[in-house]
Amino acid sequence: MNYATNLLRTLIREQVRSSQVSHRRRIAEGGGAFPEVNSAVPKSLLSKNIENALSRAGLKKIKYEIVGNKTKDFFGDIDIAVDIDEMKSFLKVPEDEEVWPRLKAYLDGKVTYAVKPGLSQFHILVDLIGKSGQPSDAIDPTTHEVIEDTPGKIQIDVFVGNLGWMKDTSSGAPPESKYKAVYRNFLLFAIIGNIPNDLTKEDKDIAKQYPDKTIKKKILTNFRRGVIERLYYEEQAFGKSGKPLKDPKIVTVSEKITSSADDLYGFFLKSPVKWEKMNSYEELLKQVKSSNFKFPALREKILSVFRDDLTKNSLAVPDDVLQT
Repeated sequence: MNYATNLLRTLIREQVRSSQVSHRRRIAEGGGAFPEVNSAVPKSLLSKNIENALSRAGLKKIKYEIVGNKTKDFFGDIDIAVDIDEMKSFLKVPEDEEVWPRLKAYLDGKVTYAVKPGLSQFHILVDLIGKSGQPSDAIDPTTHEVIEDTPGKIQIDVFVGNLGWMKDTSSGAPPESKYKAVYRNFLLFAIIGNIPNDLTKEDKDIAKQYPDKTIKKKILTNFRRGVIERLYYEEQAFGKSGKPLKDPKIVTVSEKITSSADDLYGFFLKSPVKWEKMNSYEELLKQVKSSNFKFPALREKILSVFRDDLTKNSLAVPDDVLQT
């Protein structure tokens, strides 16, 4: 299992945990980053607190988008997305280097933080800010009442990747949907993970540059970057002792990334459908079951993978995809 697949499954597991664990417990545990977190944030103060956190971290010039469920009155999980290219430019990171070492060095001494390169995200711990802009008492995550004489601490989760892509695919489900966004994303993962990965004419032209190699293709969904079409070949790998290893070495020769959610239809639909028209489990499933779906013979396989993923993560399988 490669990095992109691992990342995708980890991100979805985080969404699942967010759906399963009680709001109060998530706040108490600080989302796994900071045990000091003890407060919810009212919607009216959400932007003020995000901007305060970015300012404290020295990142107030960085454009951000609020992702996740934006319709709640109180927020425990505060998720925002920022663009990796803008971050690299701001931090003066060379194009061929990772942003994380430079980010860590930049944040040191400014704010309490945690960087998780494997998830392409970082976390900031700050005081809860009230209407006056000053630190405020904590707000109980369950009753939403003020906890007097207890300074509020909150956590901002910052996702780093393609901003437009994350704004769409990391968004919460539309209000009219009966299912959380994790259902939509599990279904999308099952679709992209099971569509044919035949080489296109463009792919074959690239493959000709490696006449002595067998070029293969994988199509991967990455909720930070987009849908990745990767061309690669395998070769024998050796350990430090020189002994051949069981698993081959994967050598990537080309990657094409689709980072606009409006272009997703091209992978599995015959005619265009914008993301806003399938930005829910119900609407995405409707497309899979429609005559517009490119691969009707793969429907049951896709839905089987979808059902299995839900079951493995202790999520109820919707009635409309139950096996009969």
